[in-house]
Amino acid sequence: MASSVSRPPVTVEKVDNFQPPAASKTNGDVHGNPSSTAGNAGSSGPDSTQDPNKWLADLIAHLWPYASNAIEALANDMIPDILAASRPSFVHDLKLKKFELGKARPKLTNLRVTGDTRMTGDVNIEFDFDWKSEGQALELYISVPKLPLLVSEVVPDPLEDTLALLMSLTVMCTDLWLKGTARVTLRPLLEEMPVVGGVRISLINPPDFGYDLKLGFVLETMEPLIKSWVDGVVKESVLQPYVLPEHLWIPITDDAEDVDKPEGVLHVKILNATGVPRMDLLGGCDPYLEIYVRDSQRRLTDVRKKTREPTWNESFVFAIAAPQYQELRMIMWDEDEWSPPDEIGRALLPIKELEHGKQTSKTLDFKARVEEVHEEEKAKATRMQHFAMALGRPFIKKGGTMCHLNVEVTYTPLSRKEVELVENAMRHGAEHALRQRSVQQGISPAVRELIRTGVVQLTLHNVHSKTLVSKLRTPHVKASMRVKESEKSSPLTLANRRGQAAFPAPLSVHVGLDAVEDESTMVEIIIQEKGWVGTSTVGKLEFPLATVIKRMKTKGEFHLQEGSGTAKLDLRWTRYL
Repeated sequence: MASSVSRPPVTVEKVDNFQPPAASKTNGDVHGNPSSTAGNAGSSGPDSTQDPNKWLADLIAHLWPYASNAIEALANDMIPDILAASRPSFVHDLKLKKFELGKARPKLTNLRVTGDTRMTGDVNIEFDFDWKSEGQALELYISVPKLPLLVSEVVPDPLEDTLALLMSLTVMCTDLWLKGTARVTLRPLLEEMPVVGGVRISLINPPDFGYDLKLGFVLETMEPLIKSWVDGVVKESVLQPYVLPEHLWIPITDDAEDVDKPEGVLHVKILNATGVPRMDLLGGCDPYLEIYVRDSQRRLTDVRKKTREPTWNESFVFAIAAPQYQELRMIMWDEDEWSPPDEIGRALLPIKELEHGKQTSKTLDFKARVEEVHEEEKAKATRMQHFAMALGRPFIKKGGTMCHLNVEVTYTPLSRKEVELVENAMRHGAEHALRQRSVQQGISPAVRELIRTGVVQLTLHNVHSKTLVSKLRTPHVKASMRVKESEKSSPLTLANRRGQAAFPAPLSVHVGLDAVEDESTMVEIIIQEKGWVGTSTVGKLEFPLATVIKRMKTKGEFHLQEGSGTAKLDLRWTRYL
């Protein structure tokens, strides 16, 4: 699933004192010649000694002030919602106070052009980038600790707000740096203005990044916890949504198509885990796994209750569009019903390391990021910081031992017949493609399944209900979406005094073949409140899955069933292929 921006008007503007290089022969030119690094290319023209990397650096120098302002505006619009969706359980409140990139420009090197326009109509421009901020880049307002839910429910709001004010502190991120590789895809090339139909921008791999945290003494006691949270937000919510095959799509012409053509199928069977650490006060753990090869298509295993030796034996199938770059990523979580899940650890497996068509058994090691950060920060801490970290250690450490996950994985490239079927499905729809006689033989069950299945994504803008109006307390609310056996819940959110609750993070639920084939399948949305005497249902909504699939997008404000109030939402259906 790609992020997209509106189609920009086609304009040509003059940039003072800027001259592009003379035409040079790159090994990956727009006529489909073999590719190589443009930095070593030559030309018979008078400017043949000009380095394309130097030309690109000059272009960035001219454009960076405009790009910087656009990125800052986008970040200041997006970051508050990201923070609200990812707020850790120990934080009462957090707000963005400042985000600035500064005047420092990124350094771009190793420019190369790839692609064969005779086959795909695409040209890929890849380059390495290295950017460092000058001084302070990010400032957050944070108040800790957050009162436990049971305590918060009985403490009046004015008293809770006063306690939060007394513990209000500032977190500053300085000397931020980012280093990685990006790709700009021109798709497709045209024989008339505006030359290309659209532009894709993506990251080849998750970039490396780092920063220095500036904390007061109180927050230094929890520095590993705060740093692991910030790292997670940057990786999962800021960078991962743009890692191949995810991308930002900028259409230039009205008929430009943004489609992924998969190259293969990945079969994953999750077997069991050993050595899962204790995560709860009473020594228990409720582990489950989040599995994905691209950010927009994450899948979940079932939760295994109160066990440190869980067994799943669950199978998953993923479409792979860029096997040389994509990785199977897994995060193990400990479920908590009315608070954000605690991360147990994460692991990854590059697809390119798998032998084609052969089942491979793997044992993957998981270790919590907070423990890695604790070890890193302890190695460079001063004596006073050592003391502060020791004070906060009992609140941070939750197990910390390595645990192991056993899996079976198989990567199988698509056959020519399967590629033709996928392309037919993209043009005319899954049902039309599967009815063709030519595809009755030689198509794997996994490909047939991926063509018909997909993801339902819910964006719940707000819920308004009289039952959420309260004068003495702040109602704690969560939303859940369920399709057959697949279910996903939102992080806990707080309603305001007018009985309104906002849910900044979208929910995505996998829809399997059994759900698609069952005409009675419903998409259920349930809104719940945690009160003094237990959990109550604020209201619910139901939509026939067949209607959601047919419409592709359902949008509007709907009256809640089994309750009073309304919900404003978007429901979107996206097929895997």
